[in-house]
Parts: sequence; structure tokens; C-alpha cells
Amino acid sequence: MRSAFPPIGAAALRAMAVALLLVAVVHTSVGMSAMLASDDSRTFLVAPRVAAAGGSPYDAAQMHDAFAAWTGRARVVFPFMYPPPFVLMTSWVCLIGDFEVARLVWFAVNVGVTVALAWRLARWAGLPGWLTLAGAVLVTSTRDNWYWGNVNVAVALALLEAVMQASGWWLAVGAMAKIAPVVVLASFVVRRDGRALLEFAVATGALLAATALVFSPTLYVAFVRDALTPMLNGLYTAPMPRLDDPDNASLSNLLSLLGPGATPQTLSPTGGALHRIAVVGMTLALAWESRREGRGQLGSLRIAGGYGAVMILAAPVAWNTHLVLALPALAQAWRVLAPERGRRRAWAFGALFLPFVVPSAWLRESYYLLPPVGAVRAVAVLALYALCLRGRIAPSAGVGSGVQGAGLSPTMSQPPAVSSA
Repeated sequence: MRSAFPPIGAAALRAMAVALLLVAVVHTSVGMSAMLASDDSRTFLVAPRVAAAGGSPYDAAQMHDAFAAWTGRARVVFPFMYPPPFVLMTSWVCLIGDFEVARLVWFAVNVGVTVALAWRLARWAGLPGWLTLAGAVLVTSTRDNWYWGNVNVAVALALLEAVMQASGWWLAVGAMAKIAPVVVLASFVVRRDGRALLEFAVATGALLAATALVFSPTLYVAFVRDALTPMLNGLYTAPMPRLDDPDNASLSNLLSLLGPGATPQTLSPTGGALHRIAVVGMTLALAWESRREGRGQLGSLRIAGGYGAVMILAAPVAWNTHLVLALPALAQAWRVLAPERGRRRAWAFGALFLPFVVPSAWLRESYYLLPPVGAVRAVAVLALYALCLRGRIAPSAGVGSGVQGAGLSPTMSQPPAVSSA
């Protein structure tokens, strides 16, 4: 029987995706207007000003005082926990005199990077642009990054390009913004990719040297003493939730269920050791699998997705803002579990996607009634990692999208073949 509804054209799908983006932008900006600043944006916007004045952004008192002097209001400002070159990369905010203007510019940059990430995912995954854009906006982590002013969307873009292009330049940018992307070096080493390793070394050295010249070499001393060393010892300068909190998608959430640590915010010694072993093992497994993928081949999307999942699972606490790093893995999941492959696979994708679109508040309410719900996001990320590790799409097959010609890049009308080896 023919459907009573007319088919939706490519132009209409693109228009709906753009409309969804605009609604999300307006909704988020209205929410932001109700507060002076989001916690993360205070940190990122104030850090370059503290460093430019000769101070240390890794000192909570200096950050608090600088924010109060800039805005005339006292608010909690978390210490800066990122590598010093990230201060250099964001130093352009020093040119903006008004904090509210700087925050709006920061918000606009985040939205723009989201569109760029969706476009690049469409290009690399062979999926319609409307699909990747709508998917990125529907994931609550994307909008949380806009709202709180975090940088994980930009890190996700750098990670995607670093893997898909085997680019040391992109990896250096990602690693100097957030240390975790260095896990991709394992693939460069296993693949004996000398060019990528050289690019990473040159770009990293240039950023490190430029930061020392523009600001001060003492920034590195402060970073190692006040940020890196505490993190390596399992300490966290910002308020910590319970590890089994629904907002924590890290592997630490699941490991906390095996036995309590000294506090609900820490793992037991056994849990901590298992966490480190698991992260190293997952990284090495991905690096070994990356031997099969060529530079820029579509199959590398599963490696990019896998590394995004590793970065989430490896964090001491992976807030909802971290989950945007799973977008490459979700794109890979769509390719493997596309609706054209059957109803069961479509339901499987829906089950994987649901934890990423359900608001954290809903999960938290359910968690109070049924505590194991707190681990649902960590389980979903772990499942995405397993799918990326073992779900390969035959290189000779086309990439299915379900809507031929409905995106920013060409697509095939037939779904690709999938293997598990």
C-alpha cells in the first residue's frame, strides 16, 4: 500500500535541520541570559587575561580576583586545568573589553565549530549533511557545551581531522587544548607514520615555544605543579560528583559499582588500577586495528570514533559536555546500523543514541529510584567503542545514508557491507 504522506525532499530535510539548529541556538542563548556566566566560560575567558598580566591561571584565587575586577561581581571561577598553549590559542579574548560581549563571541564560535564538525562528519562518513547536523544538535552534550562555554566541540573536530587525515598538525591543536587526544599517537606509532609524528612534534614544539615567549615559562611550572600532578594523582580541583552519578560517563562510573573507594568520589585501589589498565588496553587495541586503515579512508571513521570513546572513558569524571566526543562514533554506528539494514539494527541504533539525547535531569530523577541507571551513559559509550573496534565497512561498498542525494556530500542508495573482522 502506498503511503498517504508525500516523500520528504532533500531541500525540506536540510531546512528542518537548519531550523532545529536555530531553535537550539535561541533556546540556549535565552537560558544563558539568566546567569552572569556559565562556569566553564568564566575559566576560559579569564585565563588569558590572568596570564597576560603575569599571573597564573592555575591559581583559583587569581582567577577569582581577575573575574571580579573584569565584571565587578564576585563569582566562583574554577582554576584553569588545560595546557599553557591553550591560553595562547584563546588569547584573542583579551582584545574584547566587555565580558558579556566576550561570552557571546565565545558562544557564537562554539556554534560555528559545531556546524563545521557536522559538515566534516558528513564529508568523512558519506552521510547527508542534514543528518549529521540534526544528530549533533539533538545530542544534549552539544548544547551543554554551548551553554556552559566548554571547548569539547572544538576538541572533537580536531580529533576527527587528526585521525581522518592522519594529521599531526590537527593532533597538536587538540592535544594542546586538552591533553587526552595524545592517545591518537599510538596509531601513528603502530602505523609507522613518520610524517604525522614529525608534524605533531613540530607543531607542538612551536606552540610550546610561542607560549613561553608571549607569556612566561613559569606557566609550565604552574601547570605541572597545580594542574597536571593533581590530575595524575586522581585529584580534581572542581567539585566532584559521586562517580555513579548519571552525569559521569567515564569508565570510573562502572568500576565504582565493583566496590567503594575512600569516598563516593574516588575509586578503590583495585578500581583505579583496572581503570588505567582498561584505558591502555583499549588504546592499544585501536592502534593495532588502525593498521588496516589507509590515510583518509572512510574506514578510519571507526578509529576516530573509538578514540573519542576512549577519551570519554579515560576521564576521571566525564561530564555530559564530554559526550560530544562520541559524535564520530555515533556516525559510525549509523553507518553500521542504518535503518536500511533491518528493523533490529535500527532499534539497536536507537538504544545507543537514546542516552545521548535524554536530558541529564531526567536520568538523575530515574537514578534516585533505580541507582544502576546512573551507569547507562558509560555503558552506551563502552558499546560504541566495541562497535567501532569490530564493526568494519567493506571499502569497496558504498556508504548508505537512507536518503539519496539529501546531504552536503554524495551518497549511495544502497547500504555498505559490514564485517566483524
